[in-house]
Amino acid sequence: MGGSDSVKLMTMHGAKGLEWPVVIVPGVSAGARAPLFPAKARDSLAWVKADHQLPYPLRGDRSSLPTLRGVEKEDIAAFKEAEEARHLMEERRLAYVAVTRASYELVCTGHWWGRTGSAPRGPSEFLEEIREACEQGAGGVVRWDPPPDPEDTNPHDEEESSAVWPPEDVPSATGSAEPAPVLLPVPAVPEPVPDFEFGPEPDFEFEPEYDPEFDDVPVPDFDALIESPAEPAPVAEPEPNPEGQPPAASRRAQIVAGAELVEQARARMREGKPVGPRKPPEGLRRRLQGWERDTELLLAHRDRAASGPGDGPVQVELPDHLSVSSMVWLARDPSALARQIRRPLPRPPAPHTRRGTAFHTWLEQRFGHNATLLDELPGAADETAGEDEDLAELQRRFEESEWGTRIPAEVEVPFETVIGDRLIRGRMDAVFHDADTGRYDVVDWKTGRPPGNNVERRAVGVQLAAYRLAWADLAGVGLEEVRAAFHYVRAGETVRPADLLDADGLAALITNIPEPSLNGEPRHTGQRPPG
Repeated sequence: MGGSDSVKLMTMHGAKGLEWPVVIVPGVSAGARAPLFPAKARDSLAWVKADHQLPYPLRGDRSSLPTLRGVEKEDIAAFKEAEEARHLMEERRLAYVAVTRASYELVCTGHWWGRTGSAPRGPSEFLEEIREACEQGAGGVVRWDPPPDPEDTNPHDEEESSAVWPPEDVPSATGSAEPAPVLLPVPAVPEPVPDFEFGPEPDFEFEPEYDPEFDDVPVPDFDALIESPAEPAPVAEPEPNPEGQPPAASRRAQIVAGAELVEQARARMREGKPVGPRKPPEGLRRRLQGWERDTELLLAHRDRAASGPGDGPVQVELPDHLSVSSMVWLARDPSALARQIRRPLPRPPAPHTRRGTAFHTWLEQRFGHNATLLDELPGAADETAGEDEDLAELQRRFEESEWGTRIPAEVEVPFETVIGDRLIRGRMDAVFHDADTGRYDVVDWKTGRPPGNNVERRAVGVQLAAYRLAWADLAGVGLEEVRAAFHYVRAGETVRPADLLDADGLAALITNIPEPSLNGEPRHTGQRPPG
């Protein structure tokens, strides 16, 4: 499922809604001045001290924020204490996200000494709570070092902070230091040419004939090169470290050989010859093509900025990772998605979004699952939810629906799957299993109105198509064994589209991105823009 054989390195915020077999949370350490996790609040006085911040009473989430009761010293101190408690609760919620990402094993670590600092850190209150839970049977404490002596200093201070590179002296086989090899001379040229004046570009499209001068260069004899500097021999990559030779000496030889390769390349450039091998390895070839594409895009952006805004369309690179909502917008309005990718803007707060989130949270609690913190809040995609919807009314209508008496097999299922050449991430609201037929129903709860036209129905159907494909992969069943449906709670209507896209259809949605024409109407080109 999308790079499952790799190690993911990400922030706690980036891990919301995802899950892995093993999760490691490092740095759960305290500290007098700069604790790591939980971190210290940047400014516990918040808007009381910073006049550029929006006062809490004017914010939409003011009900969850501390209240300044007055302007006396005691009132400000009480507000500061309440703000610090609120910040700690936010850190605790973030810790909950981190420790609940593991399905099999969770590893949490801390340390006494950081890379810098003169005072020890030690375990934070979160790590102490984890240790207490492990000692009560929830896990095991592999190692817990005692506090350092008050007279101890940071052991990292004793490490060398600087070094000479390349090393001037290398140890010999007997352990004594020997002078470093003499640097090879730079070949003299009659008329120096600036480094930026390149010769002909190498031909990467055809296999050239064998070139003994450049394509098959022997390993140089360094002693001979040093004795005869006027005739430098061609240099290739050095051979592996010979048996018995100290590693430092071998590393020095490799550095010197690499420097000579650079000088030879510069000399060939001045002579108007190709600099690199005419047929690079496939990996290098792809990397060079990527650099060429990036360079072209940057130069085009610079030219557009210099000449002012134009009337034609602007190419936007499609990210390697997409959410299911982005897939829906790709089907609904590619231009709107391109604008959002090119210049992301936050969505304004909306009552229907908060109500949709509250309804999904209520469903989780109703089905016996604890609410979780997500990247994309449930109900946030309900674009058609009206402001007059009432949470109690939604709850009542759900209880009266066909799903009110059914028990789901899974709730809030995170997933990531590969569609075409893109990694798609999302979260399914609920999955039901029919024991009689053996089939699954993936259901997405909608608190808004059903789509009013066929174009919008086809667009939102992409969401169900992605859910259906992801659950078939997760459950290891055929695509025909999985159905998908929207349940519009307020309307009491369950919609099961019969023409959902399969894997090839979803991949084609990414590949055949419509380009806008001059009159603003989309036109399909059958090709995907670069990226």
